Amino acid sequence: KQEMVGLLQDNNQFVPIGEQNIISSLSDAITFGALLPCPDCKTESLMYSSKGCYTCHGTISEWSKCIYTTKDPMRKKFHLPQEVQEIPEFKSLKLSQCVEQRLFPKLTVSAPSLSSSLGSQEMTEPGTSQPLNGFSVCLVGKLERPKSELITELITLGAEVIDSVTQQTTIVLSSQTEVTKKSSKIKIAEKHSIPILPVSFIEEAKAGDALSKVLGLKISDWGAVPQVLTKSGAFKSIAKSNKSPAKSAPKLTKMTVKGGGAVDPESGHDHDCHIYKEGTVMYSATLGMVDLIRGSNSYYKLQLLEHDSMKRYFIFRSWGRVGTSVGSSKLETYLTPKNALSQFTSLYYEKTGNDWGTNFCKVSGKFFPLQIDYGDEDVPKFSDAGSTSKLHPAIQDIIRLIFDVEAMKQSLLEMEIDLNKMPLGKLSKNQIMDAYSALQELEALINSTPDISTSKSRFLDLSNKFYTLIPHDFGMESPPILSTADVIKEKSEMLDSLLELEISYSLLSGGKKEQEESDPIDLYYEKLKANLTVIDKKSDEFDMIKEFMSNTHGSTHSSYDLKLLELFKCERHGEQKRFKPY
Repeated sequence: KQEMVGLLQDNNQFVPIGEQNIISSLSDAITFGALLPCPDCKTESLMYSSKGCYTCHGTISEWSKCIYTTKDPMRKKFHLPQEVQEIPEFKSLKLSQCVEQRLFPKLTVSAPSLSSSLGSQEMTEPGTSQPLNGFSVCLVGKLERPKSELITELITLGAEVIDSVTQQTTIVLSSQTEVTKKSSKIKIAEKHSIPILPVSFIEEAKAGDALSKVLGLKISDWGAVPQVLTKSGAFKSIAKSNKSPAKSAPKLTKMTVKGGGAVDPESGHDHDCHIYKEGTVMYSATLGMVDLIRGSNSYYKLQLLEHDSMKRYFIFRSWGRVGTSVGSSKLETYLTPKNALSQFTSLYYEKTGNDWGTNFCKVSGKFFPLQIDYGDEDVPKFSDAGSTSKLHPAIQDIIRLIFDVEAMKQSLLEMEIDLNKMPLGKLSKNQIMDAYSALQELEALINSTPDISTSKSRFLDLSNKFYTLIPHDFGMESPPILSTADVIKEKSEMLDSLLELEISYSLLSGGKKEQEESDPIDLYYEKLKANLTVIDKKSDEFDMIKEFMSNTHGSTHSSYDLKLLELFKCERHGEQKRFKPY
């Protein structure tokens, strides 16, 4: 095996996992020529796939794996050392002629395209004879039934049974004992986010609709709904539907804040524990990861809790699919902070590839931390009950509109923002600005690339980045790729709303006591630090603005009319003084 790996490395070839894959790659390279680097990601990661094409196993960036596939890759002559050429089996090879195109049978699966994997998604119909058509399954560890019996059954159901776990593996069948032991194959499955399922999945699959049962049966705390390549060459995943195989998660979760941190109520200790803290560092992390190709939209929450009155420490973690109740959680108890800290930092490194407390660098295939600030207190709801404000009624209406947080919540819910994993007003401004940056890059890409297929990897990469930074609730559906000007505009407006919400929350913060002592309308009017004046509807100024509005109403916007209800003049405090030098 080491000699075969050495030959691949000497020719700058990708070294796959598993002896059979190594033999396959070496045979291909010797027979047809060594593969040149991937033209998309520029890495030496191309490898022959049993699905009838060459796929890249590299990464476009820290956010996305490369999706390049081809049937006719660029090659160079494969170099065999002189001592290897003396081996009888190699003497007959005419290496000078071994740069050839590999031919495939006519019925072989064609290379997948972005549109097929992200657009037309199909679900296996219940009762089909081969519900596992397209599944690549690996059996790991000691199982409750003989492996020979399971292999026969899986093949009958249409699955391909393989010896090694690779990136192309659809699912792994194993046991909870093996998952806990974390054998080498289980670790590889975790690295590639391949779900681990019990043997009972086979019986469930016989009824059809196998894909929708993956997340509900998985026994690992990782793994997404897989996309499988059927024999017809089409990608298959859970179809878009209003019906989710998982019960819908609640849209909002009440978080109790103690000392600047919010204990997850799912831990069962939000009433008697607080987030462990060293100096200003709080041991709590909310992580996200989106992969459009695999259809994953995952979160992972990790907290180190300290009991309010006893010397007890807890590591709480929960994981699942954003916007659904699919997932699970685990609580571990520790008697000393040292052991709890060791487990927390170990889990954080395992999930992110970064040491806790260091400058974060995104690692491909790993989670990314969301910057969430819960603050030191609950933000009070704006209420104008009992107001005796003497402000003009139109100005009072403006104040109500600016601070109507409930209306903003509803607006963001309609934009598919996940308010359960990302409490309103708590996502950091820096993260929102990073999301803006991703949208700007996508907009530039759209303007310079009329055909998405020519830059599909880049569109995919930036979409993954955006959805990771700003968690979205798509239920069991795969997040859509951001590839049109209209979608970019919609997401930009969503970010505008998030920033406006941050301003409203900052003004509402600390206002609970003030609300009890002052008129709420007057109080929040003063917080705007501006003088608003209502313009008389009979004035020349009102008529002039009304005319401007009418004249600039585009002819293409004929489906609606505009009416000027109120006109305000705004003078910000100190603005005249700042402007005077100019």
